[in-house]
Amino acid sequence: MASQVSQPRLSVLMDNLPGMVYRCLNDRDWTTKFVSPGAQLLTGYEPEQLMAGRPTYNEIIYPEYRERIWNEVQAALAGRDRFQLEYRIHTVGGGEKWVWEQGYGVYDENGHLLALEGFVTDIVDRKQAEEKLRDSEERYRLVTQATNDIVWDWDLVTGDHWLNEKFLHDFGYRSDEIEPGIEAWSGRLHPQDRDRVIQGIYAVINGGGTQWSDEYRFRCADGTFMYIFDRGQVIRDAAGKAVRMIGAMQDITGRKQAEEKLQESESKYRVLTESLQDVVYRADLKTLQSTYVNQAIEKFYGYTPEEWQQTPRSGRKPYIPKTG
Repeated sequence: MASQVSQPRLSVLMDNLPGMVYRCLNDRDWTTKFVSPGAQLLTGYEPEQLMAGRPTYNEIIYPEYRERIWNEVQAALAGRDRFQLEYRIHTVGGGEKWVWEQGYGVYDENGHLLALEGFVTDIVDRKQAEEKLRDSEERYRLVTQATNDIVWDWDLVTGDHWLNEKFLHDFGYRSDEIEPGIEAWSGRLHPQDRDRVIQGIYAVINGGGTQWSDEYRFRCADGTFMYIFDRGQVIRDAAGKAVRMIGAMQDITGRKQAEEKLQESESKYRVLTESLQDVVYRADLKTLQSTYVNQAIEKFYGYTPEEWQQTPRSGRKPYIPKTG
């Protein structure tokens, strides 16, 4: 009675599995002794066709996979292990599918191999997702190689922090010198910039923001510092929690050095002009409005430098210096 009840249940189970249950011989054709009704949906062939060898299961496997499958199955049998395989098959009408198979050997009481039993299922959706992921990762890799910036990717959940190879190149580090987490970045910020920069980035992360940028000095392998303009995008999940941050570091050392030289030059210029007894000024050629005048202006015209620049030309009154 028990077997009479269990057999229908087994049949219903196999009819509803998303794939094909099989029993076959361990030969090069994988001679089929039994396949479940799922064979038709998986391959396009009726179970009766496969069990009659029209075609054999080996014939619907893509040729480039056949030898590898044979070798992997034999190796598993030798160790009395289960085998798991991924390969492509031809389907009725000239189509193809990626499939995943798991099976094992069936032995008699003397240990002789009788057959193979297992299950084969369609993994096309998974393979397409993997292909899209590979394409996306390849595009990401090409972008990071093409840009002149140092690209970084910070997983805010796990703490993992990734930097592209340009980081090593520009700052002169070896890969074995770089810590795996955010310390690779935060630990090399200039001591005078570190607190400000770290507080700023966490203010955006914890405050619900999506954009962050800052300028700071970053230590190179030789101990010198480069000026960096850094910006990042915060990625949040459906609940608004920050889960990832992606950004790029740009070397602005040349610009900063030019700004410092300009400031130094202007400082020297002001010291020189303020020491002269003659009036020295700069003016906009279009408006003729003064943009700079030294202290001597007050001696000759009675205006302080600030008053001179703020007073329109038409409103300036003649000045008669006091004598005696």
